[in-house]
Amino acid sequence: MKEFSIDLRASAKGERKKAVQYLRERGFNVARQKDCFCLEYLSNSGAEKPYDYAYFGMYFDEETILTLPQDWDKFVRIVGEGKDTVENTFEEGRWYKLKDGNSLSCYSRDTKGYGFDHRGDWQDVMFMRHVNCWTPATEAQVEKALKKEAVKRGFVKGVTVKCLNDWGSLTIDQDILSWYEIEGCLWASCRGTSPCIFRNGKWAEIIEEEVPSVGGYKLERVGRYSGSECKWKFGCYAFTTSSVKRARHLLKLTEASSIKINGHDVTKDDLDKIINYITKHNS
Repeated sequence: MKEFSIDLRASAKGERKKAVQYLRERGFNVARQKDCFCLEYLSNSGAEKPYDYAYFGMYFDEETILTLPQDWDKFVRIVGEGKDTVENTFEEGRWYKLKDGNSLSCYSRDTKGYGFDHRGDWQDVMFMRHVNCWTPATEAQVEKALKKEAVKRGFVKGVTVKCLNDWGSLTIDQDILSWYEIEGCLWASCRGTSPCIFRNGKWAEIIEEEVPSVGGYKLERVGRYSGSECKWKFGCYAFTTSSVKRARHLLKLTEASSIKINGHDVTKDDLDKIINYITKHNS
């Protein structure tokens, strides 16, 4: 875009304030920021004199001197041209990086987007008014940020998610995430399929898994037994996968309604839930 400045020093103070208000109402910044549409603040003996210059951009091809109110119509036309240029430059669905900062955002519409603020925290809404402030982000920058956010949100191996691609609920079986910029999607891995966990600013829902418990103690994995089998426990009572399977087999042979584990009655249905859980997490 062509960049230029407007010199308002010949205008009365009240007219300069009116011009600033006009800029604000149309989404322009009125404090100096690099590469933004903004108003310049000048200093004289330590005292600020605001509203001296209205700057459009930081590097100027030409400067326009206006005296308000008689040049008001010309001021309105110049501001309108600058505003139209900004609004029509962002590409919907494209990721951008803030030039003077770490923010990363995907433009949606109406001067808004979604993405990561300067701290790297996810934001559902980010304001993107001035294209001069942003530069197109690389696919690597977007992929790195999204994968980091996915892990932070808990999209890791063993987690069950409600997929965004209408495949119902699937459990992630590998710590592999794939980003496809053209689709705007981040995919996980599940038994040869790929559940979509991020699409166009929306994250999939993680389904909280119920952990089996006995006597008020939740099932926990405590390590491996003899270098191969995983060892589990309820409170202080530890056992292996094979031992709980033998208990279920014994219960089936005796046709008993329950079996004692650490002094607590455990039914066949309880044992099935325990075995299903440890089989899923036995790696």
